[in-house]
Amino acid sequence: MSKMIMYFEKQDMRTKEVSEKATVHITLDQDFKYVKFDVDLDSIPGDGLDGYEITPTFDAIDFDNNQTFYTDSNGLAMQERILNYRTYYNFTEAWADSNHPEHN
Repeated sequence: MSKMIMYFEKQDMRTKEVSEKATVHITLDQDFKYVKFDVDLDSIPGDGLDGYEITPTFDAIDFDNNQTFYTDSNGLAMQERILNYRTYYNFTEAWADSNHPEHN
């Protein structure tokens, strides 16, 4: 197993004050062939943000996961997810996102 820790911070170049911090723990497990990302935020950026959810976004180039990925269910269990598939309904409707036309 290998582990990397990355530190990010946003700093005002004029005052040198750090306003936002994040730490990303990346774990590589060769036996189980998975990569785990844990993101810790020092604080939520901005004042007066009520009802917002902060989510990290990662892009993997030339990575084939057979449209299957796993998410953590609030620390309770890992949930298998399959892109555009639900067991409880037929997912046939075309979806378009004008901000990301390649993701139709």
